[in-house]
Amino acid sequence: MSGYGFGSKKPAGDKATGPMDLGGLPSSLPPLKREDEARAVAVGESLGFVDRGQGVRRRKPAAIPSVNLYVKGPQDIIQWFIDYTDAQGHSAYWKSIEDFKRHMEGEGR
Repeated sequence: MSGYGFGSKKPAGDKATGPMDLGGLPSSLPPLKREDEARAVAVGESLGFVDRGQGVRRRKPAAIPSVNLYVKGPQDIIQWFIDYTDAQGHSAYWKSIEDFKRHMEGEGR
């Protein structure tokens, strides 16, 4: 059974010629003429290209600081809270706590 080439090292370059010579490559982009750019944009539009605003970065909103809370209590009370959260369609328990907060603040306390 062959090793499929695993474990064997490849030579870094042809020992006779040495490493690749990249000195002839340009170090910057060639100049772009406005006419060439306008022509390329027209061709792109005719093919259905839609400019998506390249270079525009959207920032993520800052994360809201959060904490974990472990609540231990009587089973019937905790189960009621879980059932309430499910009945309200909340995806997180903190949303039920937010409901309670709104209720308490609405009473003027």
